[in-house]
Amino acid sequence: MPNSPGEASPAPAAAAPPATGLEDAPLSSRGTSLLRSAPLGLLALLGPAIIAGVLVSMMAVNVPVHEDWQRVEILQNQVADTLHLGTLYAPQGNDRPVIPRVLLLALNSQSDGDLRAEIFFSFATVMAGALLLFSVLHRTLENRHWTWGSGFLIGLLLFSPLQFSNFLQAAQLGFLLPLACLALGVWTLTSRMHFAMKFVLSLLAAAIGTHSALHGALLWPLFVALAFLRRGKTVSSERLLLGGSLAICGTAVLIPYFSDGNLLLPLATGLRDTDAYLQELTLSWLTLLGSPLARLFHNDPLVPAPWVGALALLIFLAACLQWIFSADRERQDRLVPWLALAAYAVGAAELFILQNPGATPEDALDPRFISITHYLYVGIVVIIAHALLSSRRRFTDPGAHIFRARLAIALAAGCAVLLLPNWIYGIHKMSAWKHARLEGRFALHFIRIQNPTYVQRLASSAKGLRENAEFLDDRKMLEPPLATGPGFGFGAFRPLQDTLGSGARIEEARLHAEGLLELEGFATIHDRNDIADGILVTFRKSVKDPWEVFGKIEMHPANVMRAAFIDGQFGAVTNLSRKDRYAKWTGAVSIDALPDGDVEIAAWAVDAEKMEAWRLVKSFFFNRSTDKPGDDLLARGAVD
Repeated sequence: MPNSPGEASPAPAAAAPPATGLEDAPLSSRGTSLLRSAPLGLLALLGPAIIAGVLVSMMAVNVPVHEDWQRVEILQNQVADTLHLGTLYAPQGNDRPVIPRVLLLALNSQSDGDLRAEIFFSFATVMAGALLLFSVLHRTLENRHWTWGSGFLIGLLLFSPLQFSNFLQAAQLGFLLPLACLALGVWTLTSRMHFAMKFVLSLLAAAIGTHSALHGALLWPLFVALAFLRRGKTVSSERLLLGGSLAICGTAVLIPYFSDGNLLLPLATGLRDTDAYLQELTLSWLTLLGSPLARLFHNDPLVPAPWVGALALLIFLAACLQWIFSADRERQDRLVPWLALAAYAVGAAELFILQNPGATPEDALDPRFISITHYLYVGIVVIIAHALLSSRRRFTDPGAHIFRARLAIALAAGCAVLLLPNWIYGIHKMSAWKHARLEGRFALHFIRIQNPTYVQRLASSAKGLRENAEFLDDRKMLEPPLATGPGFGFGAFRPLQDTLGSGARIEEARLHAEGLLELEGFATIHDRNDIADGILVTFRKSVKDPWEVFGKIEMHPANVMRAAFIDGQFGAVTNLSRKDRYAKWTGAVSIDALPDGDVEIAAWAVDAEKMEAWRLVKSFFFNRSTDKPGDDLLARGAVD
């Protein structure tokens, strides 16, 4: 409508402000829009963490495995009243896990030795670190939609079930603590809080991380660099004082930390000046960096891992070069924390390779390391998101905004889809881990009477295993308590007289010349949906007598393919859906405990989670005086 006579012409339209993600909403409705979309945004940020938390609570089992047994030495010192600062500060392997030892004692006293307390505490540290990084992400992007989208991808990385061995093993608390300290330091040093508070929090974070695991020592140089590089509104003199103070404190902490030459010995012995060694070291390093995404492929992950690692490293180095030569000071400040996270992952990967001079690319695919190398990809995600958002803000053309928004959505959706196989694979491995731990509970329960056959489910060697188990059991730190008595009994397992049908049966029974009863069969439980965790072998003189247990048979570890074996299941099955293969069992029990005359022999499939034992189909009769070695005992007529 034209202007009325005498009415002033409207002023020219002002240039459109930079896009913020709210520009399409009226001013009065922006707050309401933000509130309406907040639940969806929180779900995007925390959804992966919630799913991972539920998985951890479902899969965690209170059974010590491998490094978990190292707690016995600390607990023995506590019982003997010989626990002091020197004991806590003493090296353990390549680490000085002072903080994990203190937390171990505190959590043990509160939970009566339940390892799940440490497992849940470990996951809580990962959660706390993620929340801090989400806060830094919001400072970086300053756009709720882009923050939520990028946060969702970061959550898929940080909480990936591929980290099953870190999430589900209590001893990995020390390995994960430095990562929470890394997030705390990055959040602190890139904030606007007071100089003194920055110094105190970053000092505590670096000290705790260093005294949790060796890779935590990298926090000192990283925090010093952050103090100098992140300028913000801090004057140069304050940055100099903060960085210099952290450098002095770091030197004071690291000199006594490495006073034991054994901590640096692997690094020194690993530095061999040969082309073949350097090539192997580089290949292992790149394999480790590429490990988080190597399992996206169905074939052997050893093939794509170094190429994925090399590509990620090139992207990171290109981002570093662009940051160095950028004239945009604000952009530099925003990207510093994410470059620091990626640099930590790259440095820690190199440290792990040097720590293990004989490490091979297969060793580099150990899923424990993924918890750290994921931070390389976290940094790359935010760097790319910031680049896209900055490019979008430089143009006022609505078409350019729409194009870049669609490009960002497509990239985010593509990354999420690519990470989906990792999650599926990781959930499967978590389930296999739980199954292996339940098998270990069955074997451990009878360790006072019979040593485990497949020790790898519980420890790297059988040396001291029974002694350590008895120490924990005497202090009521094992669940359930170890079985005792002259005979096996059913221990803590509750026998159920109902049989399991054809899903659990004895298929072969023969007497060996050495006085061993050789048995073979198939055992699934719960309507054939689960594989049994072990087999108990019983006898009785007549139907009026109770069953008496005189032997146990452990389920065989699966014959795994190399790609699955790399993930270190300690004897767990690799594909629980193949029950026709993995539910088979075979073993031998001594007949020394059997009385003379005819006895009825039956086997029981054990559910070590519910502590129940189900009788298998086809019991049979045996007479140690008349039956001969090699006889097919089932052929004489088995009892269904």
